[in-house]
Amino acid sequence: MKLIVHLVYAILLLAFIASCEQKKRSNAELVVMELPHWSLAALEAPAFKNSYDFDTSINPFYLTLDIDGNCSMDMAAVVVEKASGRRGIALLHHESDSALVFGAGNPNTFGGINWNWLVGWKAEERLTAGAKVSAHKGTALILYTETSGANWMYWNGKEWEWVAQ
Repeated sequence: MKLIVHLVYAILLLAFIASCEQKKRSNAELVVMELPHWSLAALEAPAFKNSYDFDTSINPFYLTLDIDGNCSMDMAAVVVEKASGRRGIALLHHESDSALVFGAGNPNTFGGINWNWLVGWKAEERLTAGAKVSAHKGTALILYTETSGANWMYWNGKEWEWVAQ
């Protein structure tokens, strides 16, 4: 009788442990958990999700910044076009429901169709003194290349500007 009671307890303990195990999340699920909640409507939309993956090989893979100087936090993320493997960045305004993609297979964008040259990036409120660039609104992106150079990308209040270094 004692053996049966211990066996029942062991079975109940194993059932309890099995029910407590959490589902392991995929890398894609973990990436989405990192993103600002307000961005998910646009970035999980089929038009974006079916075309692009997030490229987590660059750290950080996304930045929150005020792209256009309207005092609202926007987002930029490193992405890869699924069909070609070409890298680029997606910019998402806080008030928007779609992303603007540079590179990543898009022709006629700054930096070319493939941004595989991108090895790092950061956001800067002010560009270097003496940079000889037009005034910019919001935060600029500094995009580092494999050859230790950097490109600057910023909104001038009307359109995107690009300065290759």
